[in-house]
Amino acid sequence: MYRLRTTDGGLLYVGTTWKAKDRWRVHRKTKPWWSQVASVDLECYPDDRTAHEAEYTAITTEAPRHNRHGVRS
Repeated sequence: MYRLRTTDGGLLYVGTTWKAKDRWRVHRKTKPWWSQVASVDLECYPDDRTAHEAEYTAITTEAPRHNRHGVRS
């Protein structure tokens, strides 16, 4: 799971992927907010289910600016 943050630590987006560089390349090309990303926090989980549960919890409790809250995409 990853969290994309602004320079002041604001949370822009939370997501999960097994191929982070590929996923971030897609974000860079398609998300107008990508230029605001200053840092990335990574958390590793043993399987997809656990990662997606953590992602869902983070989205619903931390309110990242660019996630559709409570909706997995």
